[in-house]
Amino acid sequence: MTSRVKAFLVLAAPFLLTILLLAALSVTDMRLASLRSERERREWQRLARQGLHRLRASHTIDSQLEMMGVRFENLILEASKRSRKGSLFDSSIPEAAFIRAYPPSHRPAGTLLVSFGISPDGRFKPLKHPSLPRMKLRLIAELLDFYRSVSESGSIDVRRMKTISPTNALIFGPWTHPRVLAGREGRVTPALIESRTRLVMWRTINHGATPLGAVLIIWPAELSDSPASLRFALEQADRSAGGVFHPILIPIPGISDGRKPLFA
Repeated sequence: MTSRVKAFLVLAAPFLLTILLLAALSVTDMRLASLRSERERREWQRLARQGLHRLRASHTIDSQLEMMGVRFENLILEASKRSRKGSLFDSSIPEAAFIRAYPPSHRPAGTLLVSFGISPDGRFKPLKHPSLPRMKLRLIAELLDFYRSVSESGSIDVRRMKTISPTNALIFGPWTHPRVLAGREGRVTPALIESRTRLVMWRTINHGATPLGAVLIIWPAELSDSPASLRFALEQADRSAGGVFHPILIPIPGISDGRKPLFA
């Protein structure tokens, strides 16, 4: 009887080993598939969080204009480094950068870009503008000098502010206090310009510790009501996801079968 069992085991051994090997391979494949699925899930969650961040960070027109302003400044700096010596900052540089940084939907008719260089005494000097008179440009340059000093020092010279306040009220309206504009470099601020509400943003352009100039952008207030704001935010979120999902506010059957919906 023992010899028969031994003979059976000898004959069955290859089959048993094959079954055990197949079982081990099956378990391994299942484990690898589980790990792969987990990695894919984590990657999708990472992209989803990134997309939602883009959606939240750019869902208002103000945040979009400010976000584009960062790229605008970087483009100016890149172009300034390549420009000829002695003209690190001229009107053609910010104009070209502005067109690249802001799409047509975010620079509609009535948008003004005003550029300023630096004079030998370190004060802002206005560059030529096709629609603004020299006197007005000089007044704006004086205001930007005050804004910059407040922004850099973090303190306000009360005597100087009293002197500059009438000019500030003349240019940006009586309800936009110079203290407010001075503390919002690179931020969009409503202002009353020529009896019409506008959106204003100013920022200095510095190469390290060296100031190159400044820019002032004035948009029509109607831009804040544009439906392009939401569309741009959704496009940004979609682009950041690399085509993995569509950022949508409500589920739309069949909109893109290869993508998962991301709800905001």
